[in-house]
Amino acid sequence: MATKTEEKSCNELEASTRRRSSGDTTDMGGSMSQKRLVDADYVRESLGVSRATAYRVIRELNTELESSGIRTIPGKVNLAFFEEKYFALPGEGGVSDVR
Repeated sequence: MATKTEEKSCNELEASTRRRSSGDTTDMGGSMSQKRLVDADYVRESLGVSRATAYRVIRELNTELESSGIRTIPGKVNLAFFEEKYFALPGEGGVSDVR
């Protein structure tokens, strides 16, 4: 027979699984409204380019990250690195290291 603590943990796990499967990720260590990785649609909208160009940009940025020893996911790019490369002003400082 399960104790109340075990039962509560089991119920919390089930609720968490249901939220994640429905797209709600707020219980995963904070709010996911701040994405770390963005896809081609985000890059396309941010830069005002075609989808093909967005994927080319992502490939180029990921190649640069990989040459620094950072693992990447095809079709996604680190948001901070993307914004630093495309939106940081010279001498502003910006994001200096996404590692």
